Amino acid sequence: MAEEKQTSLKPLTIYFYHTRLTRESYEEWKEYKFPGHILYGLPLLEKHGIHSVMHKCRYFSSRLRLMLYATKEILFCKEKYQVLYATSFRGIEPVIFLRALGLYTTSRSLSGTTRQ
Repeated sequence: MAEEKQTSLKPLTIYFYHTRLTRESYEEWKEYKFPGHILYGLPLLEKHGIHSVMHKCRYFSSRLRLMLYATKEILFCKEKYQVLYATSFRGIEPVIFLRALGLYTTSRSLSGTTRQ
């Protein structure tokens, strides 16, 4: 068997954006009360050492209000993350646009204050 190499990789943290109540659904999944396929792989990430910062979902009748809320939550998230993992583009269109312009990157240093 090949020897396993010990690496000093820092753990990966993702911002998990979903258009439904993720935290509650994830807890229900742990109790076998909720189907895991609706969580788009979230239960498997922890098993592989990937930490998830979960989006605080709120429902709005207006798409514009949803976009403003989701963009604010993502851009001003206090927890550090390296990847924005979104199960839908609904609500994060401004973030996608900022990313396309090169004004927003999800790569942040783990020490935390600068964006690359």
